[in-house]
This record gives sequence, structure tokens and C-alpha cells, in this order.
Amino acid sequence: MDTADAEPFAHPAEPFDPQFFAASSGLHAALDPLARSFLETTWHLLEAAGQTRDSLKQQYASDVGVFVGPWQGLFEGIAGATAAAPPLQADMAELVAQHFQWSGPRVAVDSAAALSTLCLAGRSLLEGRCKLAVAAGIGDAPQPLPVDDPPRSGFFQPAHGLGAVLLKPWSRALADGDSVLAVLDASTGARLSPDPGPPSVTGAAAPACRPEILVLSANTPVALRLLVRRLLQHLRRLPSGAKVASLGDLAYTLQSCREEMNCRLALVVNSLEDLAYSLEPTLAQPEVVTTGVRKAMVLAPSGAPVTLYQGDLRHSAPVRSLLSGSAGDAMVQALLSDGDLESVALYWVQGGRVDWAALRAGQRLRKLPLPLYPFLLSPSERQWLEADPAAPQATRASPQAVESALTAIWCDLLGLDRIGRHQNFFELGGDSQLGMHLISRVRDALQVDLPLSTLYETPTLARMGEKIAFLAPSLDAAGAELDYEEGIIL
Repeated sequence: MDTADAEPFAHPAEPFDPQFFAASSGLHAALDPLARSFLETTWHLLEAAGQTRDSLKQQYASDVGVFVGPWQGLFEGIAGATAAAPPLQADMAELVAQHFQWSGPRVAVDSAAALSTLCLAGRSLLEGRCKLAVAAGIGDAPQPLPVDDPPRSGFFQPAHGLGAVLLKPWSRALADGDSVLAVLDASTGARLSPDPGPPSVTGAAAPACRPEILVLSANTPVALRLLVRRLLQHLRRLPSGAKVASLGDLAYTLQSCREEMNCRLALVVNSLEDLAYSLEPTLAQPEVVTTGVRKAMVLAPSGAPVTLYQGDLRHSAPVRSLLSGSAGDAMVQALLSDGDLESVALYWVQGGRVDWAALRAGQRLRKLPLPLYPFLLSPSERQWLEADPAAPQATRASPQAVESALTAIWCDLLGLDRIGRHQNFFELGGDSQLGMHLISRVRDALQVDLPLSTLYETPTLARMGEKIAFLAPSLDAAGAELDYEEGIIL
């Protein structure tokens, strides 16, 4: 059984990453505060358990049940709550199952006892109605919780709020090499074993001093920098000289036990010390959107040069298309066979799919408890972002500047000296081929990837300029010079 700490209900008026769930599953960004907390808690639960949507699909055919306990009178005073009726338990179960693409039962539990929720989830596992179960419940006095540290092990956390556990049969937990926090009696929900100990794991230990690819990803560049900061703080807390974590275990957890997102960072190192030293400079880098991959070199304490690759898949659609399918799979297999880890790291940052399991076949590895995704920021993190000169400013290109740049592109492509703001691209002689050139020119000049449908939805300078101004960063930032490598590895 794995747990997620109870989450506080009261979100800031403006969530740190309001588009997170909209970007990952198409859900509307303006979620009810409780619905958002429910999704965040479940996301953290899976991270703590070392599972992703892909791993659940491959190992359990996405056969995960969701069991939601009741809540009573919990909505008064919740920040962002509306006067409308709160979401029902069944709605919450359906929301989570929809987002994570699970096919198991969705059950709203009537009893107010948390053990009833656990019992129903456990019985569903024993009866074969699902292969995994998420059981969630809500306390009655929401209070803010610290979010600086990784989750603490335990059965139920003392804080009030929303909490969840992940359940699976004991035999399957042993076979999967899970770190089990407790064993429950499915008929009563009673805790039978407070500390069953780690299950045995077969396979050979990872070779000492072996270079490893470390990967991190997030939904936004700011969230990525916060993940780097949290990981550095976590590494500094490790006892000096103690073998509480290996570089191989850390690499495995980040590669296979975390969701892969758009904003990516990868590097190859030989030790935890080299990793911490190499990551430190990324905290001071300005966040500037590019269409390629930012490349930085660091001389690690061991004397080994370390290359960091950082990119954003939202601005590399053409490269991603070249890396997909059988050609991309053949490329990464060739790189792995040659032991070219640097190129594999670059390939992954550019959007390539890497079979991490094949890289680690036969090795004995552990899932490590690591910092979770930064849905909520601690006061110290907010102060750091506000005081950090490298933090991006909430600026956008002005509509006038965008329209001026767009007018120059249109005139050049259409061979015209002047174009009116409300003239139609196709009526001026444009076609789909010129439209592809237009999208490419906009990407290079304004750092915005437009779908081809934009030509038909916003065919005038005025309308297209408004759309781009909403999406584009400031032109000063977009035009800054960077040391980056563009294209794919060959």
C-alpha cells in the first residue's frame, strides 16, 4: 500500500500551474478547487508509488478502481468554492478515472468511516473486479500543510484534508518489488502489519560508477526549475557517505516512475556529487523559449565534463515528427547498442521515445521517494521565484509588435508592399503551401507554433495577430541570443 499525504483544500486564488490538467488530458483549466485537489492528490499518489499512466496500462491494463468516501459540510470557507452544489463523490471518481484513463469500477462510498472505503476497495481486488484500487477520503477541517518535503511514510497522516492510498494484492506487491507501507485485512480494513519490510528483488545490482542518464520534465519551464530545486534540496539532505540512494536507483526512478512532459532536462553523470554540482547552474538560467535544444557544459568535481540538454516540446513539433515511429525506435536502439548515452539524452529531450526498461534489463533497482510535482508552492519557494532574477516575467508581446512583425512576413510571402489589417490571406493569393511557409516564419520570428487550421480560423492580419499575441512571449525575450543546438541527432 502506498499513500499520499492529505492535501489542503484551499488553493491560491491563482493556482501555480492552472493549465496542468488541461494540458495533460484536455480538462478545463477552471476546475472546482476540490476537484483539482483530488486530481493533484491522485497524481502525487502515483508518483509516490512509482507508477505512470503508461506503466499502469502495460502492467495492469489500466484496470484501476476508484473508491471515494463521503464528505459533509466541508465547503464553507474553501478558497475558490462557489455557491453551487459541491461535486458529488461519484463525480470525483469519474473525474479521476477519466483523467488517468482507468477502466476499473468507480464507487462512491456511503459510509462515513474511512475503513469502509478501504474494505470495499480491498474486496474488489480479491473478487477480481480490478487489479489496483485507489481509495480516497476527506477530513473535516482543512488546514494548510508544508509542501517542501517528499511524502512521509505512514498509514494516515494527522492533518485534515484530502488523502488517498493505492492498494494491490500482497502477492503482486512482492512480485513487483514494491516498497510496502502496510498490509490490510480486506474484510475489515484492519492494519495487519505496520512494517512488513522491503520485498526481495531479483536481478544483479547496477554496476558501481556506471554513468547514468538523469531526466526531469514538467509542464512549464518554471515548474521544471522548481523540480530541479527540490531535487537539489533532497540530495543535500542525504546523510554524507550513507548508502541511502544510488545513482542507478535515482536514474531509474526519474526515467520510469515519472510522467514525461513537455519541458525536459537531461544529463549524463557518474555520481550523485557530479549530479548536484551540474544541476546548480540551471537554477540561474533565464527562461527563454527556443525552437531548439539549449546545451550547457559544466566541469564536474570529478573532473568529467557534463553536458546538460534542455528543451520544450511545444516548440519542436517538426523534430518530434521525425523522431516518431519505427525510424525513431531504430535510432535509439542503435545509440543504446553503441553506449552513446549523451546522444540518447539529447534524443529524449527532443521528444524521442526511449525504452528505459531495455536499458536496465536484469538490473536490481529500487524506486526512491523523491520530491513530487510542485502543484503547491511553499512560502520559501514563492519568495525564491519572486526574488530570482532568472524567473520569467509575466510579459507578452504587444499586439502592435506582433501585428507589425506578422505584416512583414505576409508582405514578403505574398509579394505585396502593403496589406490591410482585415484583408484575407487566401483572397490575397495565399494557399496551403504558402500557409506552411507562413507558419514556419511565425515560429522562427515569434516563437509560436501555430497549427495549420489557424490559417482558416484567423485568415486576416488582425485576427491572426490577436491569437499570436496571446500565445507569444515578449519579443525581447524571444529575440535573445542563446547557445542551443537545433535539429536531431544523425
